[in-house]
Amino acid sequence: MVIQAKLRNFYVLVTAAYNEGAFIENTIRSVISQEVPPARWVIVSDGSTDNTDEIVKRYAAQYDFIQLYRITEDHPRNFAAQVNAINAGIAQLSGAEYEFIGNMDADVTMEPAYFRLLLEKFRNDTKLGLGGGMIYEQDMDGKFKGRKTNSRTSVAHACQLFRKECFASVGGKYIPLPYGGPDTYAETTARMKGWHVESFEDLTMFHHRPTGSAGGLLKSCFRQGKMDYSLGALP
Repeated sequence: MVIQAKLRNFYVLVTAAYNEGAFIENTIRSVISQEVPPARWVIVSDGSTDNTDEIVKRYAAQYDFIQLYRITEDHPRNFAAQVNAINAGIAQLSGAEYEFIGNMDADVTMEPAYFRLLLEKFRNDTKLGLGGGMIYEQDMDGKFKGRKTNSRTSVAHACQLFRKECFASVGGKYIPLPYGGPDTYAETTARMKGWHVESFEDLTMFHHRPTGSAGGLLKSCFRQGKMDYSLGALP
């Protein structure tokens, strides 16, 4: 019985990181502090030129579930790059034993009970295929507040945890799209396949770099509009 209970908690994570030296250490500390840590965590450094690799290597030497995988091939820095990096990390998990697989950004943190509580949600709903928490970001005063676009029926890309069977049913990987939105594609497909998709208000994910801040707000909003149009979303 003890072995079966442990197996129900088997989850793995993949994180794509490009020059995340300013954020990734806090993300790593947050994961290693989890009451239920992952069985494997592949951090894909997508040609980082800062100290991202050194930070990950330091923790990988202390925690055997952390693996650094580095992409060295030259490639365009477009919306497909992160998706391809995530898929490269997923490929590293071939043959691993797990029941849940998650994609997590390199600039997020969560409370120690986050994954334990999320796994309980999956155990309580056998049709829950994709789950996560609500995203909180800092406002101008430095206080964390819930993202305005938080929705119970959508799970943000910052941290998506799939039941293995659900992830297989949507293709077993993320689909690179010209204007982004692989998370939206995945969750929409999951619902079409009959799975439940839900974000839970009692689970909080802290996002330390506001969405769109890396490329500028105006550029981000324009890209968001093209992405929504390409996905067929209503205004």
